[in-house]
Amino acid sequence: MSELKVHDRAPDFELIGHDGETYRLADYRGQPVVIMFYPMDFSAVCSEEHACMLDAMSQFNRLEAQVFGISVDHKAAHAAFVKQKGLTYPLLADFHPKGAVGRLYGVYLEDKGF
Repeated sequence: MSELKVHDRAPDFELIGHDGETYRLADYRGQPVVIMFYPMDFSAVCSEEHACMLDAMSQFNRLEAQVFGISVDHKAAHAAFVKQKGLTYPLLADFHPKGAVGRLYGVYLEDKGF
């Protein structure tokens, strides 16, 4: 899929979260959803990106928005990252098939593997 445009319907997905729960985008239709794709847990840049998301959480909470972080890391890596960084939103594993949801959204970088 090519890059999404404003007012495009977000492609549906079903992924496992760091908590072992299954998350389906369709379950949040009618509610604001923020999807943050990022390369990998524990990298310096991604750690900074998540710090920015935590800083913005009060704004997302006021909008009653559901925030999701998505990367190709396994749910176990996500669980450790959530604990280390004190994240308050689910991290979803686009792990197998690797990058399938990222491809739907046009953000998976095949040559880099994330």
